[in-house]
Amino acid sequence: MGKDTAVFVTIDSPSTKDVDDAIKISPTDYGFEVVVAIADPTELVLSNSPIDLKARDKAATVYVRDHARDSMLPTVITEKKCSLTAGKPRSAFVFTMSLDNDLQLLDFTPSLQTITVAHRLHYEDIPGIAGDAEHPLNQQIAVSVRLAQALMASRRQRGALALYDLKQFLLTDEEGNLQQLTSREDTVGNVLVQEMMVLCNRLLGDYLVAQNIPAVYRNHSATLAAPPVGELLQSIESLLFANNADKATASTRLQTLLGRAKYEPVAAGHYGLNLPVYTHGTSPLRRYPDLINLRQLKAHLNGTDFVYTQDELWGITSQLNDTLRERNEARSESFKDHAARKAELLEQAGKLRQMDDCVLGMAVRNVRLSNLFGAPLADEICRRLQAGTIADGVIDRLFMETDRALIPDNLAQAMSEWLFKYTTKAMHLILFGTSVGVFSEYSVECTTANGLFCAKTSLVIANNQRITGKAKGTRKKEAEQIATAFLIAKACNLPCGEDAEVATEVDTPMVQVTPTAKTVSPAPVNSKGALLELCTKHRLKSPTFAVSTMGPAHKPTFVCSASMAFNGKAMKVSSGPCDTRKSAEAKAAHLLLEQGISLAARELANKSIATVATTNPVGAVQEFMQKLAEPMPDYNFICHSQTPPVFECHVSFQVSGKVIEHRAKASTKKEAKTIVASQAWASLCA
Repeated sequence: MGKDTAVFVTIDSPSTKDVDDAIKISPTDYGFEVVVAIADPTELVLSNSPIDLKARDKAATVYVRDHARDSMLPTVITEKKCSLTAGKPRSAFVFTMSLDNDLQLLDFTPSLQTITVAHRLHYEDIPGIAGDAEHPLNQQIAVSVRLAQALMASRRQRGALALYDLKQFLLTDEEGNLQQLTSREDTVGNVLVQEMMVLCNRLLGDYLVAQNIPAVYRNHSATLAAPPVGELLQSIESLLFANNADKATASTRLQTLLGRAKYEPVAAGHYGLNLPVYTHGTSPLRRYPDLINLRQLKAHLNGTDFVYTQDELWGITSQLNDTLRERNEARSESFKDHAARKAELLEQAGKLRQMDDCVLGMAVRNVRLSNLFGAPLADEICRRLQAGTIADGVIDRLFMETDRALIPDNLAQAMSEWLFKYTTKAMHLILFGTSVGVFSEYSVECTTANGLFCAKTSLVIANNQRITGKAKGTRKKEAEQIATAFLIAKACNLPCGEDAEVATEVDTPMVQVTPTAKTVSPAPVNSKGALLELCTKHRLKSPTFAVSTMGPAHKPTFVCSASMAFNGKAMKVSSGPCDTRKSAEAKAAHLLLEQGISLAARELANKSIATVATTNPVGAVQEFMQKLAEPMPDYNFICHSQTPPVFECHVSFQVSGKVIEHRAKASTKKEAKTIVASQAWASLCA
């Protein structure tokens, strides 16, 4: 397909009447040419006209199930005169973007043109056209789909909250919010349009800054409890791709950690997209900030005075943000009220098991409003706590938003038992409590004594009261998690062993964690399978296992000898006496894994990966763990102070069953993470 054979097409849902964008994508000798055409309503909607002022008051079109319920502009403009209707010449802003094969920008040129859309397509048309070699648009659409998927992959690599899940039909929008789509076809079509619009808006933002054009930018931040955006994406995907995929918890976590996006006349960065500059300009028929930016761009292209000064834009963006915030809050309250009414009806009917996670969360919210915790509701929550099937959103409301005086004793006991059973959740509650202002100044210290780790955690709660938690364990992380669980239990006044007098500082009892099979056994559950998988991955010859039987026939013991070659080095191990043949093989396999990983670690430490450690220690550690086929490091952040800013980063991971942990404080999250990654790298090399 030659460059000049591509045509403008629109891609929307069948119900869309206000079509404001068209695309034309062609392969070139150097890469790709992407042309995005945007409808131009600026000649029909003059600044400060009655139509314009009414549009400013609305801020954006309100949609219900893809249908415009309350249009920002008169429908005669959005659907008739300006909509990019196939076969109709239309005035448009045309953005021509040249990319090389590595998706690097070669050129971005905005212009004013009259264009004619050749074809109107729907989302569900895209897979069929891309897969039909006989279709006249096959090459153009196939190239467009491949480019869109490459752009999304590139954004993910840069750390953006870009999720594309074909199994669950989930997609993240540009703000990082989860969207549920109806079909694979819809997903593919949406990805294509979304990626082209994100690309265009990103480059338009860069252009507005470079040309010093007063404009409106889309700024997006995160809460202080949020990790770096790339780590947040990994965390969300781990929830969604688990055997028991938890969409509600993933959505709740995003909502908790993501700040609200807003419009401002200065570029302050976009957390969800992980970009320093982002703007909106591709939907002027339905979003007022886009209309502002296109008016400013037209003035620049025509060499005339700007329509707005930056001071004027401060006032306009403040109004837009207030309008959009009030609308979102009203929509959220309407949704909550609906869920709360449903929760009330199900509770009255005794059908509590029919409550999904959202409705159950609203039932807990109703408790706070009514000051009454019904026994059936408490019993149902107890049942879910004991089964381990309760969502994080319900846990957050239960632990952080419900008055302890309202919680029945049986439920308080179940909450305590759940907390100490799932101690890994304690840090989530700390982060959530910190983000909503319930907690502050969380800290943890760990020492060793008599072969045990002694962890002490502390936290400031209401009235500047500091509480502490203590625990002992055979593993450092385990002790810290138990001690943190004690903090939560004490802060929520839950049963947690011996009671202590509440004073300026409250010490919970030092608890010694009894070693279990999980903590004392060095061998993974399926060491032999893990070893064979490692051999397959690295194209190694499979190990040999020889099991001998010892002892009397009525009570035999088994010893497994195993051997293999790793990178030319022979490794031989013996399991020692074991109760079963299977356990002997598993122990021998584990010993081989330990030796192999240790050898690999030493070899990697001497290779080129070490050279990047000084400039990018985070990446060096990640690459190191990937090559060893080990789980990625887990970075956690605590904000100790906002003025001046003090962030603490904690990294924890395992290599060959051995835990590596480091902590560091700095004025920024990035600096703290870099320090602990450098420390972790030094530990790996040692």
